Amino acid sequence: MKTTVAAVCFHLLLSVICLVQVRKSLAPWEKKVGEATGRIAVATTERDTLARRTDDARKRLDAAVKALAAAQQGASAREKHIKELEAAIVKCK
Repeated sequence: MKTTVAAVCFHLLLSVICLVQVRKSLAPWEKKVGEATGRIAVATTERDTLARRTDDARKRLDAAVKALAAAQQGASAREKHIKELEAAIVKCK
């Protein structure tokens, strides 16, 4: 079967028309996909911000726990020293 240039052009034109129709039918979906992509980007940014804030809070908590332990150790040492001084005073009397 011999295909003419006109027949090829006709089939190409039909293909283009079909493609345009498909794109028109997909347009609402493309819009929805774009909106969803935007929401995902916002949620990802918020998640990253929360993760960073959580990490910062964890570091501050660790530092506070260490500072508390050091303060408790210092207080214990001072209490021991005070008791030793009080015992020395009692002996001197």
